[in-house]
Amino acid sequence: MDSDKYLEGQSMQRPSLFESDSFIYWKNRFETYVKSKDLDLWHVITNGDFQPIIQNPETKLDEVVPFEKQTDDLKRRLAKNNEAKMVIYNALPRKEYERIFMCNRAKEIWKTLLITHQGNSQVKDNKIGPVTPW
Repeated sequence: MDSDKYLEGQSMQRPSLFESDSFIYWKNRFETYVKSKDLDLWHVITNGDFQPIIQNPETKLDEVVPFEKQTDDLKRRLAKNNEAKMVIYNALPRKEYERIFMCNRAKEIWKTLLITHQGNSQVKDNKIGPVTPW
């Protein structure tokens, strides 16, 4: 398959480029892209980071695992936030990046994009509320 036949943002190697004027279309394509690459990334984007926590077998309490004692598998899971941020960054133009660059977590970025372009519940209610005739 010739790669020159793909328009920018329509590759299997990159997420769709952000489109603020058709946000729902972009959001659905972006979600499908991320899920097709790695379900853990979508989990991090929508639910937040994996935590370096294990249950102590003696006390039955959750404890934070110090970095030095983290397994390679746990470190890979913890790196998912940065991977998820990078996937989102690759889909955003500079203007949108400037809106979210202060966010530390992929979940914060996603929430900011949703509120900005889709609105919070109050904005949504106002958009779909009954139209009063004048």
